[in-house]
Amino acid sequence: AILKSGGHLVRDEVAEQIVRFVSAPRAHRSSDDLERLEVEPALLSVVCRELNNQRLREGRPEITVGQLQDGAQQQIIHDFYEESLADVDIRVRYFVEDQLLTDAGYRDSSALDDALLFPGVTREAIDLLISRRLLRLEERSGVLRVELTHDVLTRVACESRDLRRQEEDERRRREEEATRRQRNRRL
Repeated sequence: AILKSGGHLVRDEVAEQIVRFVSAPRAHRSSDDLERLEVEPALLSVVCRELNNQRLREGRPEITVGQLQDGAQQQIIHDFYEESLADVDIRVRYFVEDQLLTDAGYRDSSALDDALLFPGVTREAIDLLISRRLLRLEERSGVLRVELTHDVLTRVACESRDLRRQEEDERRRREEEATRRQRNRRL
């Protein structure tokens, strides 16, 4: 898919690295065999788009191996995640980070009907994030469930959630300290 749609922009070895980055190896099979890797088409499209945007910004004639090294892959996912959520209600981000991830940081899902009960979460917001390829809907046992499109998104979502929770804890501590000081002054 990479070489047919953008072969003039990417060499074979770079295309292979892109596939390995976005792939999920099947159980009990080596990830060395490119043909056995499972690729989420939406994620592949996102990564290729982001790599091409970076290529254009840098004025390069093609996507290079260098774009895929030294943390660049995680930066692509981070940028995609942040851009996807930038203009939606902040409560939608909270839903994604608190309900679509386990506490341990694994991808989870929520029934769409339950998701729509969360403050700020609307069908329009869910549909927007689906169109941006951050979320997807999947039917399981007759129930539509919403989830992140791929496991590679969990790391950046966890980092965002953990940072937000740390900031909330710090703000709470400061407020409690200020309240304690005011109470002490009154005594």
